[in-house]
Amino acid sequence: MRRFLLGSVVALVAWAGFYVLPTAAQQQDNLSLGALITLSAQSGGTVNSPAQLNTGNSGASCTFNQSGSSGSPSTVFSIQFQDTASGLWQSLVTSGAVTSTGPTTPVTVQVYPGIEVSSLPSGVSAAQSFKLPRNWRVQAVVTASTNNYTTGTIGCDLLK
Repeated sequence: MRRFLLGSVVALVAWAGFYVLPTAAQQQDNLSLGALITLSAQSGGTVNSPAQLNTGNSGASCTFNQSGSSGSPSTVFSIQFQDTASGLWQSLVTSGAVTSTGPTTPVTVQVYPGIEVSSLPSGVSAAQSFKLPRNWRVQAVVTASTNNYTTGTIGCDLLK
């Protein structure tokens, strides 16, 4: 009996040595990634966040907070995924244009499987009922004439 218990303990320790503990993102229900894009007096152009690696979350919620602007810029942002075969990025969901001057009410877009896109929660401007792919990012497109700009952040949360 003693030999059996000792063998079981050795086997358990050996198995535990190969087990990789879940990352913090996998252990939490939802995880804030902070600002993925910071627009600082951004005139016309496209800004992409670094590529994000989804390791097991179902969705993402990203919010644009415009803290200021000059003139009449127009900003839209998207949650995109990467087609791994071609390496190209494609939009899953895109916000409506934010065109007001100065600080605005935050605009949120979401990707989450099963979300009812016909009746979105208050504050969510667009959504897609889709599981967040493995490789994803956020893209902001600012349209502005000379001397017009927008300032703000796009922050994202991973959703279990």
